[in-house]
Amino acid sequence: VHRGRVGRWLRDLIDTQVTLKCATRIVAVSSDGFRRLSQRTDRAKLRLIHNGIEVPKPPRLSTHDLETERSKQVHVGMVGHLLPYKGWSDFLSVAARVSRAGYNAVWHIIGEGPERGRLEQLSESMGLRDRVCFHGLVHNVHAVLEDLDLFLFTSHREGLSVAVLEAMAHALPVVATDVGGIREQVLEDRNGHVLPVGDIEGLSDRCAELISQPARRHMMGAAGRALLEARFTEASMLESYVALYREVSESHAPRRRAT
Repeated sequence: VHRGRVGRWLRDLIDTQVTLKCATRIVAVSSDGFRRLSQRTDRAKLRLIHNGIEVPKPPRLSTHDLETERSKQVHVGMVGHLLPYKGWSDFLSVAARVSRAGYNAVWHIIGEGPERGRLEQLSESMGLRDRVCFHGLVHNVHAVLEDLDLFLFTSHREGLSVAVLEAMAHALPVVATDVGGIREQVLEDRNGHVLPVGDIEGLSDRCAELISQPARRHMMGAAGRALLEARFTEASMLESYVALYREVSESHAPRRRAT
């Protein structure tokens, strides 16, 4: 932890004293990032361009009636590197709390990293052996997301999460921690819920509500898909970058002398 803090301090120092001063333009991927960067560099250099993804085909529509949906096992997952700052211990704590309350859910950890061994042991110690699935590295994440019903995002640090965008693309409601640009992606009570980092009780309560309310899950998931299509497409992101490059190019083009 100490080395990690020192490393971040050194990177921040280099950014502030060298990188940010040399850059012609600086892109922030979230309003939170824009705000933080504006405290460290010339605001005139900054541009806000949200991350975007290629939008897959609309998810398959469920043909189950609501009674069938209420009785089925619900699949909750998160995608990310298995690193401490992603909050995987919190993910498992929520899984344990919701499971102890009697909710019928399976919890999916999708990703690989140095924390895997510790998380597997933690899962075992929490009595989650039969309720948590470790997928490891997945090359086609869309195939896994198609089988989820709810996305739980417990990260402690983030910019604008591509994993959350991919969940929105598959019409999954999102329960997430309030980090980085999450509030721009997850609109409270519209396509999910946003809670403080480490609020295990709150995260658990919101997950439990959505596990038991399939109609609400579908409504929030549809809202998330619509929000993605309106704000976070790869096409709109690329268009913004092209406009930025054109702006920089034109500002550095040699001026013709008047004759």
